[in-house]
Amino acid sequence: MRKPARCRRLFGAAALAMAGLFAAGSLVAPASAQVSRIIPTEALPGLFKPAIFPQAFMNGQPVVLGAGVRIHDEQNMVRMPASLSGDYRVAYVRGNMNDIVQIWILTDAEYRVVAERAAAARRSGGLR
Repeated sequence: MRKPARCRRLFGAAALAMAGLFAAGSLVAPASAQVSRIIPTEALPGLFKPAIFPQAFMNGQPVVLGAGVRIHDEQNMVRMPASLSGDYRVAYVRGNMNDIVQIWILTDAEYRVVAERAAAARRSGGLR
């Protein structure tokens, strides 16, 4: 049984519209999938292991997390300290009381960049 011409035209128009949406979406997806993060130049690289808040370990040494610590995951979403377990390569910033106030969980590529930046700053006398 043949479909009426009107049905075929509507189906064709709908298929064309969907194809346009998929094409537009494929042009936008790669740009929106990229996560661009700004990590301050004073951020230090480290190996972070959370414990019972506010306690944690940074590079194997006990540290205190600040009351308002912000932990950003690889997608730059804020994570609560209690939601983390395991070891993470991070960049971190200390506050005025020597507590840790910001942490970025890094990808391997980001960690290399932060570590190289910190090493260059140490060589030039910027970090101790």
